Amino acid sequence: MQHEETLMVNTYNGKHTCARIFANSMAKTPYLTDKFVDQIRLNPNWAIKSLAQTMSAGVKAKVSTQQAYRTKRAALKLLESSIREQYARIRDYENELKRVDPNTTVDIKCDFNNPSQLPIFKRMYICLGALKMGFQAGCRTIIGLDDCHLKVPKVGSL
Repeated sequence: MQHEETLMVNTYNGKHTCARIFANSMAKTPYLTDKFVDQIRLNPNWAIKSLAQTMSAGVKAKVSTQQAYRTKRAALKLLESSIREQYARIRDYENELKRVDPNTTVDIKCDFNNPSQLPIFKRMYICLGALKMGFQAGCRTIIGLDDCHLKVPKVGSL
């Protein structure tokens, strides 16, 4: 059409004959790490071939085993750094509990065997001040203890 910025389709062929291409250069390790970090956290021992197949199905593009390996390594490193940051904040948690209720007792045990490394977190005891006062006032005659086992890598450096 002259003097107009339009497009006119003369012939339309509705039959699609080209093959689908699964190579996608946009599926890089940082993108795959962000997309699959939660699944890798749930299954850190995931086989690389199986992980590559799951990633290929998830992003609708071919993911090589080498790319899956790099993604898994990056995701585990990200998770480990997150855990280290949380362990580093245990003292902040202790200070906040004591600030809110000065009667609260917090006891943190660490392993100082290797002086060249940071101390390794072993266990933590917390008795909230309100609970302590309730026990002393006779509200509870039975004391029950509970524990929580951590199911994460042992990277508890403080």
